[in-house]
Amino acid sequence: MDARSATDQPRRRSGRPEKPIPRGDLVAIARGLFAARGYAGVSMADVAQQGGLQKSSLFHHFPTKDQLYREVIDTVLVELQSAVQPAPTAPVSTCVERLVAAVTAAAVYLSHDSTRPRLILRELLQEDGDRHYAEAGDAIIETACRFLEGGASQDAWPRQDFRRVVLTLAVIHCSCFALPRPRQAGDSGTPEVDKQHVDGLLAQVRHMIRF
Repeated sequence: MDARSATDQPRRRSGRPEKPIPRGDLVAIARGLFAARGYAGVSMADVAQQGGLQKSSLFHHFPTKDQLYREVIDTVLVELQSAVQPAPTAPVSTCVERLVAAVTAAAVYLSHDSTRPRLILRELLQEDGDRHYAEAGDAIIETACRFLEGGASQDAWPRQDFRRVVLTLAVIHCSCFALPRPRQAGDSGTPEVDKQHVDGLLAQVRHMIRF
């Protein structure tokens, strides 16, 4: 017979999943676990089990837990930065208008998935492993501080310790959305239903920055 037996078929290379899972899906799974348990509370075996694959297959994508964690953090922070940055073609606006728009955009981004603010909040408040936030988050903090310094130079608000202000507001923002919001009758889950939260955050921003 010319037909090849099953044992003659090419074998899958060791470490590669039989049904590959997209890298983005693995990052999303890991984000949920890290947000719930922290860096030290999650193992690569936990992520593999949650994703329904062998640990060796996960190592094919991410050789170490630190590399996986770094990608999780980077993904969230890049998405957040993209959400709050105005489009290049946006019309010229005042410092106050740009600040209000950034605060609103950040609130909308964080409100859509409680794992995002929960993960950032852990990074801000806890030290339970090899922290990547100092590298990935400082760039965003420095950008925010430069913007606030620029506003102060234009007398939009008083000059103060803007790094402390930014870190405090980050904790307030993330704390507001870290827990899933109870669903109410008629709640569509769209950003508009979070207007009360956004208004409260804007009031806190106005109080701290004094504009």
